[in-house]
Amino acid sequence: MNSRVIAAIAAAVLAIIGIGAVVAYAASAKSRAFDGAELVEAYRVVSDLDANADSATVADNVELVKLPNAAVAKNRVTDLKDIEGLKTTVPLVAGEQLLSTRFDKEGAKAASGAKLPDGLQEISLSLDAAAGVGERIDENVRVGVIATVEKGEDKRSRMIAQNVLVTHVKSNEDNSMVVTLGVTTSQATQVAAAAQFGQVRLTIQNDKTKRDGASAVDAGNLVK
Repeated sequence: MNSRVIAAIAAAVLAIIGIGAVVAYAASAKSRAFDGAELVEAYRVVSDLDANADSATVADNVELVKLPNAAVAKNRVTDLKDIEGLKTTVPLVAGEQLLSTRFDKEGAKAASGAKLPDGLQEISLSLDAAAGVGERIDENVRVGVIATVEKGEDKRSRMIAQNVLVTHVKSNEDNSMVVTLGVTTSQATQVAAAAQFGQVRLTIQNDKTKRDGASAVDAGNLVK
């Protein structure tokens, strides 16, 4: 056996050993991250699925994983039998938890109330659980949008939009969420600027919400 063949075999063996070491380290890191946390089971979507996917198709495209209790959604699917005979009302994205609120006998037709009204456009925000009002945000909910921005040493908060329709919500494993809103053009630019250069929080509103008193508040004045 010549030296080139021996060198090639040695390189292949070293590569396999290296890959094994990386996999072992990653598994160890995940174990350390979950160490001490209460783990519960949840289904995670592994492939993108269109709206109106039936329960059998969904079952073939999810995996059962264990996550820290604090990271799982309250309305997650715990048993695939619970969605038998149902269809997805919205597209499912790989990586998101399987939620019971994404299913209905009528499929996407049942989510028609969350469709974008004429004249509006959609914009999405990535929020943590607190900024997104925890697990209470869902499609068809109306929200207020509060923006907080800094200018020099000053911080100012203002309600920049009210009675805004939530058209879609995606919950992530880390307890964050992506919330999609139906907004006007002027609201879209304000929300985008706040998300890019400041912070955004949402409030849940209803038909009886009083929408006065939405003027800007300087953080420094709160303690004067």
